Amino acid sequence: MVSWGTQRPPKIYRNGEKRCIVRSLPLHRSPYEIKKRSDTHMWPKGTFVQFQNNAVHIIQRKQQSHDPTLWKGMCHVLDVTPYISTVSKEYKIDFCTREFIQENDLGSGMYGIQVAICEYIGPDRLYNLLLRKDLEEAPKQLEEKNYYNIPPLDIWSFQDSLNVALQYLNKATVVIDDSDEEDNTTTTTTPKAPASNSLTFSLLCNYSMKAIETPVRGRNCRHFQCYDLRNFLHSNSTVSGGRWRCCVCEDYVSIRDLICCGLFTRMLEEHRSSVTGSRNKVQFSADGTWELMGVSKLRYQNKRPGDGDGGGTKGEDDAPQDNTKRGRMGDKNDHEIILL
Repeated sequence: MVSWGTQRPPKIYRNGEKRCIVRSLPLHRSPYEIKKRSDTHMWPKGTFVQFQNNAVHIIQRKQQSHDPTLWKGMCHVLDVTPYISTVSKEYKIDFCTREFIQENDLGSGMYGIQVAICEYIGPDRLYNLLLRKDLEEAPKQLEEKNYYNIPPLDIWSFQDSLNVALQYLNKATVVIDDSDEEDNTTTTTTPKAPASNSLTFSLLCNYSMKAIETPVRGRNCRHFQCYDLRNFLHSNSTVSGGRWRCCVCEDYVSIRDLICCGLFTRMLEEHRSSVTGSRNKVQFSADGTWELMGVSKLRYQNKRPGDGDGGGTKGEDDAPQDNTKRGRMGDKNDHEIILL
């Protein structure tokens, strides 16, 4: 049921709540916009909206500049539920824009207006839907109802994930050999020696910098590194032009294209309790084994006051240090030097 006539601020929706939403989608986008901006709601520049001849407030996602040439049109979707008291009559929405809208073969400057009854699903609810757990309905009933038209998360077994990792590890590399003759460059493709190959993964999620709980990545991503599913969903709960991006390669990833990696799951089962901010790397070898690497040393960890780039311990034959370089605090106080 839709709660007609009720006001809701943005980001205060409840799970299962239905609202009447109006949004605008550009029908043509430049190559830069396709690469840098997700396919999200965007009003034409300088849009003025009237509902039943009454002005409607548009909530901006980013403060507009006073210079009209710098306007972006980034606003939240328009929730018209508060303005509808009953559904037994017709309603009229008028749009007036500063941007010149024209029709042409490319569709440039044209926008599509969508009016839809939408049901809000929060990140945690979506997480449970993808994993089919902690729901009121049984998993079998969800499949029969095709609930929200959201398929379950594609979970790869350990063996399937291991095979993909080995293929990724043992792939061929390109070596370019230059001969002595000018303009006579030969390119040969040679496979790496499997015994000497290894991959390094991080068991920390790039979003939270904590140990991954549910390791996922995009099906079409060209890397093996994973991130946490719940953190990925929470990071995309706020509308922005760059959401639904992979945090590793920055390609767009739909929730239908996510896969759960069995190899990462096994690694985390063994090492999750030992993962810290300074010790989170796993080295994966060509024989299918892996080990948790040691603590990552900071660049300045072994530095001493007055030491040069070589660091380490000062030898007996080294020249004495000039105490005047230690700062204004005097000769008695040593200060830590941090290289940025």
